[in-house]
Amino acid sequence: MPSDAHHWHCQHILYFNPCHANIPQLFDAVKRGVQLYGGCDKPTPAQLMGGLSANKPIFHLVTRPMTLGSHKGVIIEACTDCRNNWASYRAGAIEIEDISAINNELGPTAGTRGVMGTASAMACILVGLGLMPFGGSTAPAVSYSRLRIAEETGANAVAAFKKDLRPSLYSRENPY
Repeated sequence: MPSDAHHWHCQHILYFNPCHANIPQLFDAVKRGVQLYGGCDKPTPAQLMGGLSANKPIFHLVTRPMTLGSHKGVIIEACTDCRNNWASYRAGAIEIEDISAINNELGPTAGTRGVMGTASAMACILVGLGLMPFGGSTAPAVSYSRLRIAEETGANAVAAFKKDLRPSLYSRENPY
């Protein structure tokens, strides 16, 4: 699914995320509250916008960074090291076996990229808004902390439902 209006050749709805449009309708089927799962830079803001629009108790459990890979003793990370290694391969500086091994290490575990990009920034924003437990934005995807954070997120979602804490309570006058 395209992530912005440029893919549709439409100039009137720039920066529109189609995921956002579907989420309130999905939430209408849910009677109580919603625990959202995501992680990358487009679904997480879409879930946040959709959840705010639906005005139901929402809590996020955002997948966090994958474990870093390595090749010949050098730490490599998805996208950050992808381009320069492929440039080296195209220039003939490294062999096909090396680029294959590098590709296997660019995403060695589950999780988002470890760089401080939009996915990481959105996770921090969710913690700041109180929509994800403290520590939920930094614990690696494959760590035991993720299980603790998942349990805490579920408990927070139930508590928010019981207290009827809805996104409409957020305002400039009452941000917390």
